[in-house]
Amino acid sequence: MPKRPGQWELLDQDGDPVTADTFAVEARASQYRKFAQVLELEAATLEKIAGGDVLKGQYADALRESAREVSEDLHKVVGRYQHVVDAVTGFLPAIEIGLQGSADALDDAVEADGRGRAASAVPDIIAPEDGTLSAEDEAANTENSRRQDISVEDLLAAKAKLGSVLAELNAAGSRAAKTIRAGFDDGLTDTTGDRIKAWFVKFLQILTQVLMVIGMALAVIALLIPGLGAAVLMAIAGIELALVAVEVAAQAALLGLGGGSLADLGFAIAGLLIGGGVMLLMVRSAAKAAANAAKAARATPDGAPVPDFPRRFGPDTEMTDAPPLRLDSPPLRLDSPPLRRDPDTVMPDAPPILHPVLQAIWNNSRAVGTNGRHFMDPVKDAGHIAGAAKMDLSPNSYNVFVHGSSDLVHIGNWNLSASHLATLIRMDPAAKNFSHITLISCNTGTRGGGFATQFANHMDTVVVAPKGSPFVRSDGATHIIHPFVPDSWYIAKDFDFVSSKFPAGSWRTHLPQSWSVSS
Repeated sequence: MPKRPGQWELLDQDGDPVTADTFAVEARASQYRKFAQVLELEAATLEKIAGGDVLKGQYADALRESAREVSEDLHKVVGRYQHVVDAVTGFLPAIEIGLQGSADALDDAVEADGRGRAASAVPDIIAPEDGTLSAEDEAANTENSRRQDISVEDLLAAKAKLGSVLAELNAAGSRAAKTIRAGFDDGLTDTTGDRIKAWFVKFLQILTQVLMVIGMALAVIALLIPGLGAAVLMAIAGIELALVAVEVAAQAALLGLGGGSLADLGFAIAGLLIGGGVMLLMVRSAAKAAANAAKAARATPDGAPVPDFPRRFGPDTEMTDAPPLRLDSPPLRLDSPPLRRDPDTVMPDAPPILHPVLQAIWNNSRAVGTNGRHFMDPVKDAGHIAGAAKMDLSPNSYNVFVHGSSDLVHIGNWNLSASHLATLIRMDPAAKNFSHITLISCNTGTRGGGFATQFANHMDTVVVAPKGSPFVRSDGATHIIHPFVPDSWYIAKDFDFVSSKFPAGSWRTHLPQSWSVSS
């Protein structure tokens, strides 16, 4: 998961101290578990070969012995994978506790800092020059000082809470690492041949990188240094060709040893072919230049050199190698601005000409009452759509229901920018009849300058969007979940559980840049 925003400096942290994608960790543990199961099956198969008497002939004993040795090694590898799975599975709860604990510590720190600032803003009551403070004034000063002290203590307590959370997370990580190391204490080691092979693979990888750098340096010399003669350029091209040939051989060896890829080998071969073609062209050009020089050396009867007239083209002559004239324009991209009809020749209220993808999205969207529209799947998002129809929103707002994030909205398989959504909303004439637009879309209002702000600029109107994830019940009740809370903690939970267990987010108002606000 990305780093969570917040005032982490209150806890003496440069940023979010706990970042982890629990879904990715669980997926990797499941992958290792499957690897172990497959290897266990292979080891069992080899055990049958080693212990059976089906094989006959001179090769049988050697093959059975090899099968037995490989089976034993595979069992050790299975043990290693299983230790990794156990370590990762045991570490996951510590990660989740660390995420929640660090979020709680930040909330405590923000609250303590706010109370401290509020108390510091209240000035002490000063006694007049000819008198003393009353008992009430003395009590007020004492109470305000006490509040400041409590806020400092609470801030220190929040830092201590975070320190305890991080210490426990580090301890859990150490335990997981110890479990993994224990799995490798099985006597399985690389042979001398394996170590030599690994060293050679590393050497070839370094060699290919060095050759690439040298080749680029020679290309820069040939391109940037003026006045190089044909002989020097041909020498450079020859060196380049030799380097590429060596790189092709190295890439082929790497692929054979399991340390390379077909793509790298293919690029090296392509470079060799291109370099060879350039070399042939340079040789041909040099030969032509030599022929022209010999021709120019021949003298006419009066001693003047024979001119080398350029070829001329008359009205009946065709340049067969000229490139064909192309009249086709590049295709319209989804991320390009939408096309619009000329406003001088078309009614001003004419809708935009949409890209086919945007047109399909608009055709599949549906109105929500008389003041809104949803862009959701009627099957997968049936619950969302039912809740949208019953939400108690302002009658002065045009409401847009769509899946979103802090920078994009998500419709089907497409990620749309603020300009794309604005183009779609302008297709609905009803959108112009309301004082502002409300985005019921997760995290679109989480940060300033994010999606909601960009959308407000494109629509040139006020946009209200959630800082967090709106959780809507089928009867229209709404709770915004704080953006710090991971999705995995509240997906498939009921509304009462979510609204009582998780901290709330908020609605935020975003003004377009064209608006000015006077104090």
